[in-house]
Amino acid sequence: MAIAIEPDRVNELLKLPGVRRVYPDQIQTIKLNASTPLINAPAAWEVLGGQDQAGSGVFVAVIDSGIYPTNPMFAGDGFTMPSGYPRGFCEINPSDPDFQCTNKLVAARHYPPPMGSISVHPEEVLTSPLDVDGHGSHVAGIAAGRRVTIDTSDPFNNITVPEPVEISGVAPGAYLMAYKGLYHTTSGNASGTNSMLLGALNDALADGADVVNNSWGGGPGDPATSPFLSAIQALVASNVVVVFAAGNEGPGDATIGCPSCVEETISVAASTTTKRYVNVLSVTGPSAPAELQNLEMLPGSGGEVLLTDLNAPLLYAGEEDPGNEEGCSAFPPGAFDGAIALISRGTCAFVDKIDNAADAGAEAVVIFNNAADELINMNTEGTTIPAFFISQTNGENLVDFIEATAEEVTAMIPASPVEQAVEPDVMASFSSVGPNFDGDILKPDITAPGVDILSAYSPVLEGYNFRQVSGTSQATPHVSGAAALMRALHPTWTVDQIRTALVTTAVQTLSMPEGSASSNPTPFNMGSGRLDLERAINAGVTFDHASFAEDECLLSCSWTRQIRSVSDTETTWTAHVIAPEGVTISVTPSTFTLPPGLIGEFTVTVDGQTVSEDDWFHGAIIWEESTGTHPDAYMPLSVNFTSAQDASVLTKTADVDSVEPGGTVT
Repeated sequence: MAIAIEPDRVNELLKLPGVRRVYPDQIQTIKLNASTPLINAPAAWEVLGGQDQAGSGVFVAVIDSGIYPTNPMFAGDGFTMPSGYPRGFCEINPSDPDFQCTNKLVAARHYPPPMGSISVHPEEVLTSPLDVDGHGSHVAGIAAGRRVTIDTSDPFNNITVPEPVEISGVAPGAYLMAYKGLYHTTSGNASGTNSMLLGALNDALADGADVVNNSWGGGPGDPATSPFLSAIQALVASNVVVVFAAGNEGPGDATIGCPSCVEETISVAASTTTKRYVNVLSVTGPSAPAELQNLEMLPGSGGEVLLTDLNAPLLYAGEEDPGNEEGCSAFPPGAFDGAIALISRGTCAFVDKIDNAADAGAEAVVIFNNAADELINMNTEGTTIPAFFISQTNGENLVDFIEATAEEVTAMIPASPVEQAVEPDVMASFSSVGPNFDGDILKPDITAPGVDILSAYSPVLEGYNFRQVSGTSQATPHVSGAAALMRALHPTWTVDQIRTALVTTAVQTLSMPEGSASSNPTPFNMGSGRLDLERAINAGVTFDHASFAEDECLLSCSWTRQIRSVSDTETTWTAHVIAPEGVTISVTPSTFTLPPGLIGEFTVTVDGQTVSEDDWFHGAIIWEESTGTHPDAYMPLSVNFTSAQDASVLTKTADVDSVEPGGTVT
C-alpha cells in the first residue's frame, strides 16, 4: 500500500493494527551479437533444441521502462499464446492501436508515478506499458529477444551497421512479460518510486514469472531494512529467480546498490564483450602521424545523426577560448564556424558542452576523456549537432598536434562505423564494488558482459530500433536469460540450485581495467567470475549458498554449507583451498562421494590470528570432480578480521576446583 502522509504522522501509522513497517517512497533509477558466444550460450541452445527454441515455456519478467512491442526481437511468429494469457494491459485493452501483446510478449502492465514524484518527459506515455525511454526494450532483448538480423538500413546508436548483423537474446525461445515501473524523466534518466516497483514485483509473481530481471536500483543500503526484502523473499519462496544489477557506482569500494544487496538476489557486475561498433576520426591535414588516424569514437545517444562524411577544420576549445577547454561557458560567437570542436570532458554536462559549441557554429563535437582511456556512452538528448566521445590519450594527442601546428588542422569523420575488436573479460570501471552494506553477504554474485551491448530499443525519442548500450543494466539480463535456460533444462530445480549452478561454474578469467591498483579482480569486483553457460549446464553439484563472507571475523570463523549431487551417476568431489597469505582455510569433510541426488554437509573454517585486523582477505573453495566429467565448482570467500570490542568475548569466569586432561570448562 502507498499513501501520501506528512512525515511527522508516520508514528500514527505504525500504531495501526496490521502495520509492520513504514518505508519512504524513494526514487529508483535504471542502472548481442558478441556477448552470447562469449558466455557460451550456443552450448545451452544446442541442448535445448536449438537457438530459437531455447527457453521455450519459461516466463521472463522484465521490470523496467516498458517495452516497444513491434520491435522484431519481440515478434510472436512461431509462438503460441499460452492458456490464461495475455494478462494486464493487453487483456483489458485488446484493441489499443498503440500497444498490443504478441504471442511472445504475453503480459504487460504499467504503474504511473504518484503525483509530483517524478518529473516525467513530455513525450512519455502514462497510459500504457509502451517503452519511450528504450532501456526496457534493450534489457528485454538481451534476456529473451528472438534472433533477428539488423541490416544496413536499421539505425542504432546514431549510426548504421556496415554490414548485416545477427543478434539474439540469451533465451530467445522464452516468453516475455513487461512491467513499466520506470518512466523517462526530463533529465534524460528513467526512474520510478518504490511503490511503483513493488507493485510490479507483486504482479510478476501473480502473473507466473519464472525469472524476474531488475536492471535498476538505488545506492548502498542495509538489506535487512530494504522495502523490497519481503517481496524478493516471497518471489524466491515461490521458486522465482530474482536478478538485480549490482549498480554503476564503481570503481569505489562499498558501492553495491540495493535491492541488489539482498542475499536472495543474483547480483550482477559488468565486464567487456568481444567487439563493438565505433565511428573513427582521422586527421587529414596537414601531414599527421599515424597515431592520429582512425581514432575510435562512440557517438552520443539522443542527439543528431551524422548522415554524411564530415571533413572540416578541427579546433581545440582551449585554444579558441583559453580557460574554457571544458566548454562549460559560452564560446565567442563564430568560434567554431564550420568546424569540429574538440572539448575536454569535465565539470558540466555533455549537453551543455555540445550546445555551447553549436551556438558558436560547430558542425560536430568531439569530447575526450579526462580520467581514463575507456570510451563511454554520452547522453546527448536534445542537442542539435553530432557528438562523439574519444579516449583521453587520443584526445590529448590531438590537442598536442593542434597546439604545435601553425597551419589549420582538418579532420575526417566518416558516417559509416567500423567493427572494433575489444579485449573481453575486463571489468567495467563503472561496475559497483563490494563489500556489501551487510558484509556477511558477498555481493556481487557473478559478472556478465555489460559494455557496448547491441540490442532492441525504442524509436520514440531517438528514432532507432537498435542501440549499443553499457551498464550493469545490460549485464543483468544475460544472467536472467541464463536462468531461464537453466529453468527450461531443469524445471524441478529450486532457486538455490539454479543460482548456485550459474554462480559456482563461472570462470575467473577476468582482469581489471588499465590504471587499476591491481590487475586481478577480487570477489568484491567480480563475485565468482564471468557467466559461462556451457559449464553451468554441465554442473555436477549445487549448493545452498554460493559463497562465504564475514565482516567481523574474530580471529577465526566458520560456515556450514550443503552440497547436492545433480549428476546422473555417483561422483566424488574433493575440496581445494585458495588462501591468502597468513590465513588458514580448512574444509571438513574435504571429500564427498555422492550418489545422484544425495546431499552432504561440510564446514569451512578460516583462521587469521596472524594477520592484521580490520582488513579484508579473499580466497576460495574449489570443488573438483574426480573424473573431470563435470566442471569445478568455485566458491569465493571474503573475510574481514577484527578484534573484539567487548572484553567479555575474550574472558569468562569458571568456578571449578579441577579439570581432568582433555576436559571442558564451561
